[in-house]
Amino acid sequence: MGLAKILIIDDTKSILDVLKDFFEFEDFEVYVETNGQKGIESALENLPHLILCDLMMPIKNGYEVYEELKANQITKDIPFLFLTADVNIQTKMNDLGDNSVDYILKPFNLSKVMETVKRNLAID
Repeated sequence: MGLAKILIIDDTKSILDVLKDFFEFEDFEVYVETNGQKGIESALENLPHLILCDLMMPIKNGYEVYEELKANQITKDIPFLFLTADVNIQTKMNDLGDNSVDYILKPFNLSKVMETVKRNLAID
């Protein structure tokens, strides 16, 4: 696969910085965006192997980003991970009924983030 490309969409700069540094250290190619609309544009331009997306953001929230990217033939199969502090997220994920979507709860542990990312990319 070469370097796995990850797109991180979050409006919190500190989260973007931590995740970007972490994934770059782990030899991923990382793209970051601070709102949902820019995230959609970046996904279409860069075609990442996986998307990490905050739920609550300006312009377009995580659900809107998810819906738009899943409706697009080019991006519909990209694994999508929500970043959220919503402890009721599992119920919402079940409602989506999509096996290509997962979530990471905030505050997160970086080793759990990597475990979830690797599972969704199907890499060791």
